[in-house]
Amino acid sequence: TTTTTGGGPGTTTTTTTGGGPGTTTTTTTAPPPVARYATSKGRSTGEIAIGESANWELRTWSWGNLDVTWLGFTDELPPEIVANGFYTGAWSPTSVTATFQYRVGSTWSTIGTFGGGSGAWYTLPAGTNAVRGTYNGGGAVPQSFNVYDAHRVRGVASRPDRNGNWYTTPRSVQNCGQWTSTNAGGDSDCSTIEVIVPAARPNPEIWVETGSLKPTSEVSFLVRVANAWDAQLNLIDPFLALHLPDELEYVGWEYVSGGAAPGVTVLDGYGGPDRTLVRFNWNQTLVPGDSRDVRVFAKVAMGVPVGNHAIEVLSHTNNTTNLVECSGSAVADGADVYQDGSTSEEVCQSGRWFYVNEAAQTEAVMLVHGEPGLAPLDWATLAAPTLPCPDEGGYTYYPCVAQTKSLGQSDYRLEVYNSGNVELTNFTLYNTLPFIGDSGVAPVLAGVARGSEWRPSFQSPLRIIESPPGVVFEYSLETNPCRNELDDGSAWPAGCVDDWGPPPAELRLVQAVRIRGDFGPGQRWQGGDAIIVEYDMDASQGSPFGGEIGWTSFAYRADRADNGLELPASEPRKTGMVIKAPDNGVGATIWLDLDRDGIRETGEPGLNGFRVELFHSDGTLEAVTFSDNLRGDPSQPGFYFFGDRPPGDYYVQFSPAPIGWNVMLPNQGGDDSIDSDASITTLRTPVFTLGANDFQLSWDLAYFTPLGPLECDPTANGLDPTASITDRRGINDPLECPN
Repeated sequence: TTTTTGGGPGTTTTTTTGGGPGTTTTTTTAPPPVARYATSKGRSTGEIAIGESANWELRTWSWGNLDVTWLGFTDELPPEIVANGFYTGAWSPTSVTATFQYRVGSTWSTIGTFGGGSGAWYTLPAGTNAVRGTYNGGGAVPQSFNVYDAHRVRGVASRPDRNGNWYTTPRSVQNCGQWTSTNAGGDSDCSTIEVIVPAARPNPEIWVETGSLKPTSEVSFLVRVANAWDAQLNLIDPFLALHLPDELEYVGWEYVSGGAAPGVTVLDGYGGPDRTLVRFNWNQTLVPGDSRDVRVFAKVAMGVPVGNHAIEVLSHTNNTTNLVECSGSAVADGADVYQDGSTSEEVCQSGRWFYVNEAAQTEAVMLVHGEPGLAPLDWATLAAPTLPCPDEGGYTYYPCVAQTKSLGQSDYRLEVYNSGNVELTNFTLYNTLPFIGDSGVAPVLAGVARGSEWRPSFQSPLRIIESPPGVVFEYSLETNPCRNELDDGSAWPAGCVDDWGPPPAELRLVQAVRIRGDFGPGQRWQGGDAIIVEYDMDASQGSPFGGEIGWTSFAYRADRADNGLELPASEPRKTGMVIKAPDNGVGATIWLDLDRDGIRETGEPGLNGFRVELFHSDGTLEAVTFSDNLRGDPSQPGFYFFGDRPPGDYYVQFSPAPIGWNVMLPNQGGDDSIDSDASITTLRTPVFTLGANDFQLSWDLAYFTPLGPLECDPTANGLDPTASITDRRGINDPLECPN
């Protein structure tokens, strides 16, 4: 049974099926008739500069089940954006008409009446302050009505505004549309545009290009200076600045864009002792949307802790012709990257993070400092280098060697760093000084010859420049000192001598040094901390030929403080120093005259280790040396030499004869090159003149042992051989009797 009440919207239909048990009744009510519509107010952009255009947009569509009557809209236009055009838009059904009008002052004028497919622009006259539209002349607008292509009002941001008033920027300008109808009520919707001034808009960017970083890793950053695409003016003469944080050390840069490369200024210690300002300057103009890229290389500093670390890039202009406003973040120039003394100016800023991983590691280098005024040489060729040598306060290192002169300055500077970010302990370092026949220090290089040709001499004990508390120095006189910690802890190398101890009285005899630091709790070797030690030494005497090289190397080991794991023993590259060929010199041989005839003959040995002094004629000491093998040749012992001495008058002073020996009479025979030349009473030579390019190489000295065994009468006085006997070759020196 079906029962229907009424007709059209609001009709109720009741249907009953069956009767008695199982009867089903269904009631359906049609919705009542309602006229409804929706609206939307939009804009073509959210921001415009003065002088730029934007559109206000209006849309309407119906969605009820009854036609809407007298549907229309009015748009009161804000004065800051001066209207100059109207777009009719498009709608469906196209049979619906729309009549559009504009108002100047209080007078409305008609643009025209259009069908739904018009979609055309019309010019609005100056002073237009509103537009309005009415659909179907106020008649019914069908339920399917839809403005799918919005009506638009075009305007230009102007200052002063339409009414002649000045306003400040930035300014938020709101525009609201009002819709009305006779049977569906009214509606409104608003939209806002930000009005700004025309400007160049720097937009710096930075990208981290390197991953898996740890302390001492090199990292590259791609940095960009750009004039943003939404800028209105050109960016003239821009600059881009990286103010590197403490965690990074500047390495270099490369230009990766087209056109002329920028100028660059690098200022170390800028804004902090460990910070660097890298500033790029372009004498170019960037149009809106244009950019320039630079790649900057840096090294993660030693000791940088695990975690994220920030870096920022800053940009602005060196030219004030055009107004400049940042496209993104703007900050005060607290670091004065403008370099004008002001920290209140605005700069544009962007930033990134870089992550540093854990690392237990060390770095070490031995630097060498030769005689002042002598340039370093190439490490491999021992000739003038093709590239500049490292120079740290006069010290150099690989790929160069230092250069010194005979008995000249031969200083070392040892630098060992905990370059990671893990605390270390149980540090031990061994350094063997150069000597003829030397080899490496650690087990891996212990059998590899270093090739030294001379040995330096300590002038004073080691000096700490920087270190954690608890560093201890020890010295050895042996060329093969025990270096147990570099192996398994037992005596190593084979045949080694364990004579480590405090500095000896004769520092010149030191052949190796040991540096230790236990670094217990509260005194750990922190990441980034250094052990820096300086050696005060002089070169050997060299030879008249020059070119002798002395190589040194060292090896060390340490433990992690957190878990006790050992860092393997490391032996960095050897470091060298060359004795230059002298321009002049004084030298000769000290020998033992076996046959006591005052003439040096084949088979009579030279004597090493005897002190020899060079004095100016007024008694002022010029230099000291000790006799040694000529150029390290054991077949030519007893040679002494003073090279590169100021021209002038000198004499040579020799050491007294050892107990039981005597000094030979001078000038025996007729050949001055093979006789003895010192006085037997003063042990000095006659005064001689040394020229600028002069080599005086025949000022020799002979010792001898007197004839017969020494017999001593405890009651007798010592014999004075200088009293009356002129030929001393057959007598003994005066000696005290043994007790």
